[in-house]
Amino acid sequence: EARSGIMITGIPGHKVSVIRLHNIVIRFPGMGAADESGNSVPEDEKRYPEQFFFGSLPSYGMFIRHTEDVELDQVRFDYTGEEGRPAFVLEDVNGFTLRDSKMHAEGKTVLDVKDSFDVLVSGCKVAGSPKSLVEASASEKNKIGLVENRIPKTTKLISYGGRK
Repeated sequence: EARSGIMITGIPGHKVSVIRLHNIVIRFPGMGAADESGNSVPEDEKRYPEQFFFGSLPSYGMFIRHTEDVELDQVRFDYTGEEGRPAFVLEDVNGFTLRDSKMHAEGKTVLDVKDSFDVLVSGCKVAGSPKSLVEASASEKNKIGLVENRIPKTTKLISYGGRK
């Protein structure tokens, strides 16, 4: 499926931990519609880690769920076609750092956060025209750090609405 990015996921009660990606460029074909950003990825412990069973992921770059201590440093996420999904979707993530990285986004947000904490986005540069750098629920307000990011003038740093 051309519309699937990277999936890093554990299973409920068994998180994947200590993941590091440094100094890499990842380019995707894109082609994901904005309404796919709301796609649900069902829990299916017997078929992991094969992501293609789930169809289009809700993000073009990385879907990260049931993890701890994930760090992306100096990575670049981009796509070649039209794309409306966020670069990242986090669900049940304890510790996520995105540092000194570049990404492109045109839809609602760059990073969609649900049921996660200890999230830091620092020194990143965003191209395109997303509505926000981060979308999260109001309950995650004090669990997300945003430091010295370069975003388009029309993009908000954070929007509270989050994934349902």
